[in-house]
Parts: sequence; C-alpha cells; structure tokens
Amino acid sequence: MDLPIETNRLQLTELTLADLTAYEKLISIPEIAAGAGFNLVSNQQMLGAVAKRQITTPNSFGIRIHDRLVGAILLYEQVGFDHQPDPANLELSYFLHPELWRQGIMSEALRSCPRSMVFDILLCKKRV
Repeated sequence: MDLPIETNRLQLTELTLADLTAYEKLISIPEIAAGAGFNLVSNQQMLGAVAKRQITTPNSFGIRIHDRLVGAILLYEQVGFDHQPDPANLELSYFLHPELWRQGIMSEALRSCPRSMVFDILLCKKRV
C-alpha cells in the first residue's frame, strides 16, 4: 500500500518510533485506555513497552489531522487454536482521540484504506 493516503480531513500513514510519545499519550487517555484494555497495564514503563511493540508491528497505521497523530488502525494476526499467530486471519483494532468521536473521522480513515490492502497483507504473509 502506498502511504500516506490523504482524504479531505485526514492522512493515513505508517506508524514509526518517531510517533512513540504521541502514541503513548493517546493510549493513556482514559476512554481509549478502557476501550482497548490499556487500563489493565499497571505502570507507565509497561505501557511504553506495549506502545513500542504496537507501532513497530507491521500493518500499524497512524491517523493524522494537520500532522497531529489522533488515532491508529492496527491489523494483527489472530492467535490460532495452536496458540500461534495465524497469518490467514487478521484482527482489526482501531482507536481515535475522543474529541474527534462522532464526526465520521474513523469511518473516513477506514474507507481510505484500499480494499486490496488486507488482501495484499495476507498474500505477503502467506509467501513468507
């Protein structure tokens, strides 16, 4: 997928380590933390480790408005019955800063992803 992808209101980009501080701030917001289970992480150091792992995982995308990271879309391999990652089955996770809820921002971000993106990701995983 060619990134960034721009719409009238947002930009979809890859997440990088340069986003770590902004990402940690986002996942520390109580509404996001509770919805994504980050409120179960007991200390800031552990939260930082979770954030770093998530943004360095392939298929992690940032949602930006005016160059500000305001959310993320993450695709993870589901864990199969054998307790191993299953590259044929992806799980979608996403979150957005609460001040932007109910404005259609996340719908716009998800629609901006080419339909072929998930298929491309799956095909690349199967070739590995």
